[in-house]
Amino acid sequence: MKNFWLFVTTLCILLLFTSVVQGEVRISSSTEAPFEGTSVILTCNSSNITTTESWTFYRNDVAIATVNQSNYEVKPIESASFSCEVNGTRSVNTILLDVKELFTIPLLIINQQTIESGSALTLQCNTTNNSNETLVFTFYKDNEQISQSNQSNFMIERISTNQKGVYMCNVTIGSIVKTSNKVNVEVILPVSIQTEQIFEGFNATLICNTPNHETNLSYKWFVNNTQQSSLEKTLMLPKVQVTMNGTIYRCEVSALNGVSGSGEAIPNVKATFTKPILLLESTQNSYESGSKVKLVCSSQLLNNNISLSYTFLKDGIAITNQIGDSNSTTNENASLTKPTNQRSLILDPVLTKDAGKYSCHIKNNFDIERKSAPITLNVTLNNVTVRSVETPVGGSTTFTCQINPQETNVTFQWFRNSQLIPGQTSQNITFEKIPFDWDGSEVTCRATANGISGEGSGTLKIRVYLSFDWITIFYFHFECIIFTLLLYVF
Repeated sequence: MKNFWLFVTTLCILLLFTSVVQGEVRISSSTEAPFEGTSVILTCNSSNITTTESWTFYRNDVAIATVNQSNYEVKPIESASFSCEVNGTRSVNTILLDVKELFTIPLLIINQQTIESGSALTLQCNTTNNSNETLVFTFYKDNEQISQSNQSNFMIERISTNQKGVYMCNVTIGSIVKTSNKVNVEVILPVSIQTEQIFEGFNATLICNTPNHETNLSYKWFVNNTQQSSLEKTLMLPKVQVTMNGTIYRCEVSALNGVSGSGEAIPNVKATFTKPILLLESTQNSYESGSKVKLVCSSQLLNNNISLSYTFLKDGIAITNQIGDSNSTTNENASLTKPTNQRSLILDPVLTKDAGKYSCHIKNNFDIERKSAPITLNVTLNNVTVRSVETPVGGSTTFTCQINPQETNVTFQWFRNSQLIPGQTSQNITFEKIPFDWDGSEVTCRATANGISGEGSGTLKIRVYLSFDWITIFYFHFECIIFTLLLYVF
């Protein structure tokens, strides 16, 4: 027990001696609130320093350096606690360096992440500068530097398809570099089809429009999803027709870097003239043979660079052939007039052979033809007349069936008191030895021309005349009567 207390006493004396010889170790700093990356001097102080001493500095209890002097320079980029050690003796205190950011981590903002070629792209590298130092902004595309300046904005005034990619920015003060987020920018290729004013019969050109600064482009054309042979920027449409309206034309464009785009158009092909309208000048339902009929074919001219020809048809067969301002007709009783934007067919006189369905066709100098709706021309034969005749009993007389003398291919039938008289088919009929009981008979003629019939009637009147024989017989009978009366009286 005595030896134990002797050991404890000796140990305490040794510790006291060491404390007196070594002294107390403390750490201090030139500042306790530095900006990140700025220089801070750490000082490790001891009351007893020998020439053989070494100094070790710690950050968050991890040795960062062993030097042969009491001062050590650090440039912290984040807050940490620091301590030191002299010849194996740790400092009795620690220093907490509360590191302040020079500037915040930048945020890259782009106005459009999907943008059309030819548009302006703005990159904004946003950060907050907590110091008086000047910031340096560096912009990158696909990790390649594209700009460096003191401006936080960078603009691509007219972006192209080869500028698609991943963008980011760095902000630098001295050795402090901070990197922003990455933003992927997609560049699309705007494509439109330019169509000029298109009229039927003319050639038309479709133009596949893309931004002018784009080069090395390839083209494909489709019509209603069927690929065409043209690989050019333009597509030629020869002699377009209005029947092409509603057709979808599509142009597909590809750049060398794989960016592509397409555009569609539905061209509006305009007619050069309107569908003709055929009208009868008069609104009558039918026309009497021998009267005047005028048919008017009209159309509106929509393009002054064309000429029109008109053709009138009857029952589907052309009766006129008109080209430009000249005209002719196969109908001898027809004539043509040609005021602006219309043609007239005049039938004077109209005959039964003119009855039928009429239409007019108009053709331009590109052989584009339009047809009017048909109209029906009705012709009647109501002007058949038979003049009444007065004749003596036992005599003879002739009736004449009077009709328009210009009618041809006319056949006749005769009736007396509605009874057909067989074998009488000429325009005139003669009755002989007419008996007295025919007095007041109605004589009717039915004329038929080109399938159209008309009737007219006249009255047969009988006159009674006494002949010489009748007078002699009457006188003889009168004398006999007188003689008989005289005998009776006397």
